[in-house]
Amino acid sequence: MTLGARRQNIVVDNYNRGTFVVTAHYDESETTPVVGVIVKPTDTISLYANRIEGLAQGPVAPLTNVTNPGQVFAPFKSVQYEIGGKIAVRGLTGTIAVYQTKQPSSFLTTAPVGGLSTFVVDGEQTNQGVEITANGEPTKWLRFIGGFTVNDAKITKSLNGTNDGKKAIGVPDYQVNFGVEIVPPFIKQMTLTGRVVVTGEQAINIPSTTASLQTLPSWTRFDLGARYVAVVGDHPITFRLSAENIDDRSYWYSAFGGYLLQGSPRTVKASVTFEY
Repeated sequence: MTLGARRQNIVVDNYNRGTFVVTAHYDESETTPVVGVIVKPTDTISLYANRIEGLAQGPVAPLTNVTNPGQVFAPFKSVQYEIGGKIAVRGLTGTIAVYQTKQPSSFLTTAPVGGLSTFVVDGEQTNQGVEITANGEPTKWLRFIGGFTVNDAKITKSLNGTNDGKKAIGVPDYQVNFGVEIVPPFIKQMTLTGRVVVTGEQAINIPSTTASLQTLPSWTRFDLGARYVAVVGDHPITFRLSAENIDDRSYWYSAFGGYLLQGSPRTVKASVTFEY
């Protein structure tokens, strides 16, 4: 059994973009608990359940067309329940988990005729899904780790129930992340790596009578890399070279929080690590 608590402090300053004067300030702390239990009916099978709370920075009200421009809201808590199982056989491990996460969401209140709306955090978003992962070393020259997740993120509480049941913004329908490592038999000091990342469609907006649903298309990214370990004297030296987005694909990475994030272009990295 696991029991715990996390104490966090969040400090937020909001500035006027023209004068750089602080227009809102927030400095508060929250305590979030965690509880979990694991049962092993056999030596190779584990069953588990947990409840955990997370803390995230609260939103900031828009600067125009609202009664509370620039208001900084308190950090909000998300609550996640998860149950799952794990099986480990001959160096291979597989897991399956079912989860549900609830968190507050924001919206604009109905404006009176000729008046302004008020930005409030009084809604709710529920994310439900299934996650399956696998990892292991079936041979001395091959290792792998990866999995996929299927998400169902919906608005479950909104102003007058108008958006209840609609897709939440910025949560992909599915995600796949799978990586492999290969050790060539003829160069055992070298390891070749590869990874594929697949992300499903994401909603950009919440549809209404005046706006249809807009989404980011699904995207796929391929990464390659290699590392080589040489021993000089008694000191291992590791050389690493990696390339992300090897085909230099252009794509939108995320719409989380209603902001569009562009995927990085082809990125090559090199490093040397010396142990002493």
